[in-house]
Order: sequence, then C-alpha cells, then structure tokens
Amino acid sequence: MRSKDDANAELQVHAEVSNLIDHLFHHSNTPVFVGKRLIQRFATSNPSGRYIRAVGDAFKSGTYDGVVYNGIYGDLAATIAAVLLHPEARIQKAGQATTIEIGRASCRERV
Repeated sequence: MRSKDDANAELQVHAEVSNLIDHLFHHSNTPVFVGKRLIQRFATSNPSGRYIRAVGDAFKSGTYDGVVYNGIYGDLAATIAAVLLHPEARIQKAGQATTIEIGRASCRERV
C-alpha cells in the first residue's frame, strides 16, 4: 500500500475492500454457509444436507418452491422463505421444544 499522503491511497483502499467483499459474496461456499447459519438460528440445529441445499439454491436463484422473489443471487427473501417453509423446518422431533404455539409466539432463547 502506498503512503497515506498519496491522494489516491484512500480510494485504492476502498476499492480493495469492495473487491474483497464481492469476492467473498460470490464465493461458491457462501450460499451453503449463510443457509446453514440461518437454518441453525431459525429452525433446527442439525439440518440435513437436503435442507441446506434447498436453502442454498434459494440464495443463489432468488426463488423458492416456484415463487420468484427478486430472482437474483443473494436474495434474502427467498432464502428466509426456504428456511421457514421447508418441510424439515416444520417437523417437530422427539424431545425438541415447540417454538411456535397457536395464538402466541415464543422465543427459544433470551435476547
């Protein structure tokens, strides 16, 4: 990097950071990483590979279950829809607490 006295140094730094963020956002593992973390946060702590793949595909395509949200890569509306509407998200496993009760919502953990 050039010295801070260089007039273009700040612009170059911002360009490098922007390029890095774009590179990470478009990396092939990003949809799987983001999808798995969202599933673990909102649905189940141990999702199946099929569930993670469905959420990752929604992140990549911007569509889920035939519904087009924005239809672009990185669409969080489609990703969240996939997390919450996937059949595995609605299955209650033995010994797992119910997170949503009819008439009132409940939280799993304190904020």
